[in-house]
Amino acid sequence: MALKEDLREAVSSSQRLALWNYYAAYTLAVCSALGSVAAAILAASGGAERGVIAVLAAVPAAVLAANAVMKFDTRSSWHWRKANRLMALLRALEYENATEAHIAAKWTEIDAQMERDFQPFGGLTPPQGRGG
Repeated sequence: MALKEDLREAVSSSQRLALWNYYAAYTLAVCSALGSVAAAILAASGGAERGVIAVLAAVPAAVLAANAVMKFDTRSSWHWRKANRLMALLRALEYENATEAHIAAKWTEIDAQMERDFQPFGGLTPPQGRGG
């Protein structure tokens, strides 16, 4: 596969992962808000048993804990940064007459930097050589 196609595939993959993580973070935020509102309404109206209200009231804390461990928002931002940096390389290759050797070297630098910046789940150590 040519360098240009490899770059396009890497950009697309990073954009897809950025969106997935963004949607996951957004979904968790909506679930947190809905759980809180539902618990408040049911508690005020007496429209549900205490156990149901207790479970709904626990949803925001559970969602915050899940997002703290999974770091969807941080990971989304990381993938967007990577996609943007790789897109810049693609534009340099297509429109600035950059050589493939120069672009390949820059890509290697980007991968190394992004690897250092990667946020693992929770407090876990990121796997070595995960490839971004």
